[in-house]
Amino acid sequence: MTAIDRLLIGLVLAISLYAFDDLALSTLLPSVAAELRGDGLYGASFLAFLLCNLASLVVAGYWIDRVGVARPFACAIAVFILGLLLGIAAPSMAVFVLSRGLQGLGGGGIQAVVNAVIVIAWQGAARQRAISWATTSWMVPALAGPTLAGWVAAHSQWRYVFVALTVLAVVTLALVLPRLPKVGTTRADHAPTTALSLRAVGDALGVALGTGIALFGLDVGGVGGLAIVAVGFAILWRPLAASLPRNFWAARSTLAAALLFRLLAFAVFFGIEAWLPWTAQRAGLATPLVAGFILSASAVGWTLATWWVDRVLARVGARPLLWTASVLLLVGSGLACLALTHYASIALAFAAWTVAGLGMGLCYPVVATLAMASGESGREGQLSMMMGLTDTLGITAAIGIGGAFLRADESGALARMVGVWQGYAVLALAMPALLWWRRACFDVGPGAS
Repeated sequence: MTAIDRLLIGLVLAISLYAFDDLALSTLLPSVAAELRGDGLYGASFLAFLLCNLASLVVAGYWIDRVGVARPFACAIAVFILGLLLGIAAPSMAVFVLSRGLQGLGGGGIQAVVNAVIVIAWQGAARQRAISWATTSWMVPALAGPTLAGWVAAHSQWRYVFVALTVLAVVTLALVLPRLPKVGTTRADHAPTTALSLRAVGDALGVALGTGIALFGLDVGGVGGLAIVAVGFAILWRPLAASLPRNFWAARSTLAAALLFRLLAFAVFFGIEAWLPWTAQRAGLATPLVAGFILSASAVGWTLATWWVDRVLARVGARPLLWTASVLLLVGSGLACLALTHYASIALAFAAWTVAGLGMGLCYPVVATLAMASGESGREGQLSMMMGLTDTLGITAAIGIGGAFLRADESGALARMVGVWQGYAVLALAMPALLWWRRACFDVGPGAS
């Protein structure tokens, strides 16, 4: 086994570590809140992880471009381990929320380093294969993580999950750190280190603070909530514009178009998936186990499509695959809406979300490959940060809007969620519209004629 193969195995472990930590919390949190008597801080556990994750993505992106990937990775996984240890020992819910914030800080850095390493260490078909492995390392925790964490919490003690993650984090650090590419940047146009650090911290705080205020406004609802959302966007806009490609919303470059497509796909898919189990259970159509099987089917579809893309992307090209992905996501989201809100068919929901998973499996590796091929040499960290930001912001916005509708009228929440689901299905139309509007951007890259 070559050193580059060992590096890929280590990156797969790193992503699996981060993914398992993220996905297992929804299963563990009821047990955590019950033991620590912290129901009032239930939502804060998610918010702390999310906002710290956003902040660390921005800082890590700038830092990687100054010093390479080794130091940011060592610091990120050290902070992550510190968060796990604090979670193991947490005597109160407030301390547990702090531990989740540290895990978010470390996790964002890990995510940024992994994407940057893939850009630096692999080229061409080898990079596409690395992307496929990275995608698979997300899917395995999605299949097994929540169920395994729930079993541990039910039959033993939830803290043991964090003990196991701590051991895995130490193994990952030992496996990855010695093999990271010794790549830094010496670009003449970089600002001095101090100025860059101040800019990174300022942008990170702006993105995290603006997002947090906007989410709070969505949770408040009403006219006052909209005013708070507006304040959040006012704070968020400048640092977000500085952190994303120029003219991002106009999609005037291949990088901007690929990342905007990625944001839309994540918003549609995860916006629906976040509320699919809730809707199925509230409507009396599925038990938690059956709802979990629906999500697992989508993860299987995602993985299978990803590996198919690895075989055909160079031959077929990016734009035809993204057109197919758009159709699958549109059909899957529309049928899922009909299955759970009109026809009350769990079988149709199962089929619909498998189709949507296939669409994401086509979309994710293609836009990742386009973005990585369009990035500027010496700015791999910023490219990695951009990819992480679009993923997280798409998910956050979609779930936040769904949560706002749910809180706005709890007595009629199920009926109100029908409109939200329909909105996600309509949003799916933006993806083929983007492909048609900026078709030249998607013809650049793998498979372009």
